Amino acid sequence: MPHFIAWQIQANTILKSGSEGVVGRVASIVRTRPVILGAVASVAAVVAIWAGLTMGQVRDSFDNINPGPITGIGDDTTSTPGDSLPTTPTDDDTDDTDPDDIPVQPPLPSDFKFTDASFNILASDPDKYANHNVTISGKIYEIVDQSSSSIVLLTYRIFGQADESDDSRAVIMYQRGRLQSSSIEKGDCIAIEGKVRGGFGEVNSLGQDVRVPLIDSTNVAEMECINSALPPLETVELDVSQSLGGISLTAHRVQLADDHVRIGITAKNTDGGDSVFIREKESFLIHGGNTFQNINHLLVFGNYKLDSSLVAESEAEGYMFFEPVQSYEGGSMVFKIIIEKVGISGNTEYTFIFTT
Repeated sequence: MPHFIAWQIQANTILKSGSEGVVGRVASIVRTRPVILGAVASVAAVVAIWAGLTMGQVRDSFDNINPGPITGIGDDTTSTPGDSLPTTPTDDDTDDTDPDDIPVQPPLPSDFKFTDASFNILASDPDKYANHNVTISGKIYEIVDQSSSSIVLLTYRIFGQADESDDSRAVIMYQRGRLQSSSIEKGDCIAIEGKVRGGFGEVNSLGQDVRVPLIDSTNVAEMECINSALPPLETVELDVSQSLGGISLTAHRVQLADDHVRIGITAKNTDGGDSVFIREKESFLIHGGNTFQNINHLLVFGNYKLDSSLVAESEAEGYMFFEPVQSYEGGSMVFKIIIEKVGISGNTEYTFIFTT
């Protein structure tokens, strides 16, 4: 019998339940990533997050913080907004560049809000955009704890939009009253809202001084890393399980993005002795009478795709990716997932069907 789940429109993130200071739906976090044509590198960002206190307390506390553990990368890493970006000397004494050929970023309105989609503009000159509001996301790769008995003060180093490259490095500071312990850990992804303070001094992998955005935050919440790296436009929550031949598949959610459709699945091989293989190329999506092929083979999905091989008595969780449904206007989607079980007595194929 087909399963029908009401559509829930979410701009970008599915936040983990029970997260402290949950932002809810962070509607502004959208950055288009053309998956079919190739992934676009994310832009580095530094974020400072201060929440749970009055503005006066936040400012007074910030002035007394020892920046040593926060920077940890050199002696000249101040974050004075008025400082100019360092320059790299060249062997040429002359510059033949025509000033008319250099693109100029037009002034932004005072109420402009930076998101992941426009973060490259903010990162180009963070001091220039002080006091602008911002909503971004990223994956934590280091946490420094400077908390006291009454105040939680954490420094997060992140990769913007979970893109684990040197150019995506960012630093986040978060302050709040000690009401309860945080569940955020290294390796988690977070969504934050806040205001740009200015620039913060950093050193990149080439040893060059750079300045990255420093942000005072009003909210921070955990989120799935895939929703940071590959923001969905719509999400359908599912809780549908099927079992065939000692194999169990549970579909958790279906998400539509600009360049793909994905279904989150937990797969279990409960039978002893036999191996199970998910036939990606033979699996497909049907919508509106059209068939959409599986695209798990694309490298951009590598960190999030469901493992295609399950040994006996094992479990795996991940996503299966399919070609995008352009101009989706509602209606059911049918996912047909082909599973092959390899045993001593021979091979058996099973077809799992999930319908939204």
